[in-house]
Amino acid sequence: MPYNGIQKGKLIRFDNSDFDFIKDHYDDVDNITGRFFLSGDKTASFKNTTLSFTVQCVHPDYKEVENIIITKGRFLNEDDLINFKKVCVIGRIVKEKLFEDEDPIGKEIVVDDITYKVAGVFYDTGGEWMMKNILVPISTAQKVYSGSDRLHRIVFTANGLDIPQMAALQAQVVSDFSKRKNFDPKDRRAFRANNNAEDFKEFQSMMTAINGIIWLVGIFSIIAGVIGVSNIMLIIVKDRTKEIGIRKALGATPFSIVSMILQESILITGLAGYMGMACGVGLMALAKNVSTEFWRNPEVHLGVAISTTLVLVIAGALAGLLPAL
Repeated sequence: MPYNGIQKGKLIRFDNSDFDFIKDHYDDVDNITGRFFLSGDKTASFKNTTLSFTVQCVHPDYKEVENIIITKGRFLNEDDLINFKKVCVIGRIVKEKLFEDEDPIGKEIVVDDITYKVAGVFYDTGGEWMMKNILVPISTAQKVYSGSDRLHRIVFTANGLDIPQMAALQAQVVSDFSKRKNFDPKDRRAFRANNNAEDFKEFQSMMTAINGIIWLVGIFSIIAGVIGVSNIMLIIVKDRTKEIGIRKALGATPFSIVSMILQESILITGLAGYMGMACGVGLMALAKNVSTEFWRNPEVHLGVAISTTLVLVIAGALAGLLPAL
């Protein structure tokens, strides 16, 4: 957008000084990493194996920002950054494809004619596609691939801030950079600032709505079950009118007759409920063999199982109460 006499179409670019400005200027920023993107996948070779992988150029704080777990060796550090070292950290899938059962630490791989020494192997909670990445120091990548200090993206965390505070920090960053880069702060195409805290809030709201729907379905299912069992018990009581009369004639108290019918109702409800629970647990045991980006390790919490048992007992008692009376 036109701004301060500058015509529209001005290109806004980051460089290392912008990274340092954010790191030093905002006290709430605890982890920060730049991103330098290379076009397309790069060929990585080890011995006689050559495959294509994505190479990401990052700062050491990338480990905390992306919640990376180092399973072998180490992550990139400040010494790698300062001395432009040609080291890399590879994802678990890269390790399995290139090295198979061989220990990759200290070995060298060739990435598009550039030799890197493997410093570590990582597991990423973000999914399998993230573990197909090769991570290299951003300073090395800038020197080797562009010869400049350009950055394509800057990502940082501000732990401890609530959502309104994060929104305020975002607004402050946009305002400060509009002055640094001379652009309209309302211009989303000049400077894109994405706040994941707000995205997470929307995601939480969506999950709350889904949980509410699941609760409604569960409650109405239990009500339908109670009505069904209650009807069954009404038929049973009607068919056993003579038996109940004989029991009363022989001295059975009203409490003993009511408790007998309630026990039968609880038994029917509990047995059917446990059969359903067993089927559900069995299905989830089978589902553990299926792992995707959005579905991993389903389980039944012990507290849920105990509370379900109590609900079944109460529902069974309610189902048998009216026929018993």
